[in-house]
Amino acid sequence: MKKDRSMALVAVLCSALLAGCAGQPEVPEDAALQAKDAEAPDAETLQEIRLNAEQVALQSQPQNSDVVCERVVPTGSLIPQRRCMTRAAMREETEQAQEWLRSDGTRGAITEVR
Repeated sequence: MKKDRSMALVAVLCSALLAGCAGQPEVPEDAALQAKDAEAPDAETLQEIRLNAEQVALQSQPQNSDVVCERVVPTGSLIPQRRCMTRAAMREETEQAQEWLRSDGTRGAITEVR
């Protein structure tokens, strides 16, 4: 008897769930009309949007004087250390290490041996 009630309750809950999910979401009339009436922007507006996007992108670029910290694990250790340097110094170190690797150790420099 108790099992029959549980099964009936599960069946009712499942059917209520399915009925609730089956409905279509309504789109407000204003949104539908705005989508139909929207015009494509003219060339002048597109150019202004491009210029604004370029200005925002240039302003958000990191400066060379920004200090960046990273966690590095020295060779032979399991303890990470925090290493901070400017972006310009980090870029210079990377370029010198790559040059040293490309030239088989004849040019460039290894800035730090640990």
